[in-house]
Amino acid sequence: MTCFYKSDLLNKVIKWEWSDKDKQYWLTWIPKKRDLIILTELNKEDTKTAKNELWDNLQEALNDTKELIRKKRKLNYARRKQQI
Repeated sequence: MTCFYKSDLLNKVIKWEWSDKDKQYWLTWIPKKRDLIILTELNKEDTKTAKNELWDNLQEALNDTKELIRKKRKLNYARRKQQI
């Protein structure tokens, strides 16, 4: 899925997508910065700037996913402990 975001630093609309088209739909997938692909034609430095800005903007959503994973692990641990 191709996505867009408005870069405040470059003052442009940036077209991007994830490298793994299947994992992006997994509820517990934690992407890495290298999984971001900038599709907009930019020079090397602007591409790096756009990627860093987008990555910073995605951190809140990624932290929510990490918290969901922690809660699931904690719940599973509690269930296993009760069974013993």
